[in-house]
Amino acid sequence: MLLPVARPLRILWIVRYGSRAYRRPVRCAHVDFLGAYAGGLVLLIATIVTSLERGHDSPVDSFPDALWWSIATVTTVGYGDIVPVTAAGRAFAYLLMLGGIGLFGALTANLAAMLSRRVDPSLAALASLQDEVRELRAALERSRQRDDAG
Repeated sequence: MLLPVARPLRILWIVRYGSRAYRRPVRCAHVDFLGAYAGGLVLLIATIVTSLERGHDSPVDSFPDALWWSIATVTTVGYGDIVPVTAAGRAFAYLLMLGGIGLFGALTANLAAMLSRRVDPSLAALASLQDEVRELRAALERSRQRDDAG
């Protein structure tokens, strides 16, 4: 009985959490945060569109249908088998398209960057050897300067 009344409060909590993250762009660059935010966007829009489309002779008449439509839309597959018919539903579809392309593009880019940043142990050993050679060269130069002065 309380669940339908509390649903808008959950939506406000998600918006509040997202707005806090918007003010901290460095945190938004993490793959886990982007994944959670993208998933939240998909679920949020699916919930809103379900509420808006229900009872308007729309193919989006249940939450699973809205979730299917939301995932197909945000991943730019767009099968077209389920589409919102109300003006408000289409407005939220527009927001999902804009936000989803940006979020999933950033998620994909950060995931690729994370996977390509694997630390190779031989590279760490090479860097250590380079530092040691620099120190030896500096010590050799100091020794030459002392010999020339003395």
